[in-house]
Amino acid sequence: MTRRQFRWLLVSNLLLGIIALVVHASTQSLIPETVRTEHSALFGRIAPQYLDIVIAASLGCLILLIIVLLIGLVGMFFFWKPSRFFFLAIVLVSILFYPVLYPWYVDTAWDRLLTAFGDVFDGVLLALIFFGPAKPLFTPARKLT
Repeated sequence: MTRRQFRWLLVSNLLLGIIALVVHASTQSLIPETVRTEHSALFGRIAPQYLDIVIAASLGCLILLIIVLLIGLVGMFFFWKPSRFFFLAIVLVSILFYPVLYPWYVDTAWDRLLTAFGDVFDGVLLALIFFGPAKPLFTPARKLT
């Protein structure tokens, strides 16, 4: 696998993520209002004195996750060896903490389709960078002495 091919995979993964966000935002109106209201009410079940703390902690975690994701993706674009582990960490965290962040969740079919493709794409990238033909791209060339 060439560096160019791998970079195209990264750009494709990023584009898929952007498309998924746009589809998610534009298809929320397809979910019945009562379901959206009930889902939004999850924050209403938090004691009012803790709501600000929960929102601040959630935003802080989201910002941290976005930073780690960007480090992973940009680092992989430039074949920085530790970036693979940042990407692995963000994929694992997103899988493991999803049930904690969302005890229940409602998606449209389009949203679910793009999320599933994104998950598969992430798995393919992980396989390529840890076990496949992209692995050597992340090992620095040794100097001949």
